[in-house]
This record gives sequence, structure tokens and C-alpha cells, in this order.
Amino acid sequence: MGALNDAKNSITRYYINNFCDGYNHDCLDLAQKKLSISSNLVKRGWLTSLKLTFMSILAALYLTSILLASYFPYPDPALEDSEAE
Repeated sequence: MGALNDAKNSITRYYINNFCDGYNHDCLDLAQKKLSISSNLVKRGWLTSLKLTFMSILAALYLTSILLASYFPYPDPALEDSEAE
């Protein structure tokens, strides 16, 4: 159960740091002189490379689960009862 909680916390932290924490990223960029106060901020589009990578991984996992389910189907309990008789 502890490992599942750690995974949930890691995923939550990853999401917040990469998608919801723009103010802190701007502060870090200012501190590292990657962004000046007078520079114009360009709004990023909805589809970024990070989101595209994440969607690709999810699609690959989904397709893998479908393939595995087709090659290794769950046994039907109704068939097992009729074979035992």
C-alpha cells in the first residue's frame, strides 16, 4: 500500500510541477537570467512536446493491454463448471 501511495504522490507532484506551476517556473527563469522582466511572454499552445510524449506512452500502454487481453483471455467461469461435470 505504501508503494501505491508513493506512486500517487510522485504522479501528482510531476503533474503540478510541469503543468500547474508556471509562476514558480517564471521565477526560476528570472533568477537564471533566461527571462528578463521586459521580455514578452509567449503563450504556449495546448499541445506541447511533453504532453505529446505522455499521450504516446498512454496509447502504447493501452494498445499493449488490448493485445495481451486478446492473446491471454480471462477464463470463462461458466465453461469451467461445464467441463468439471
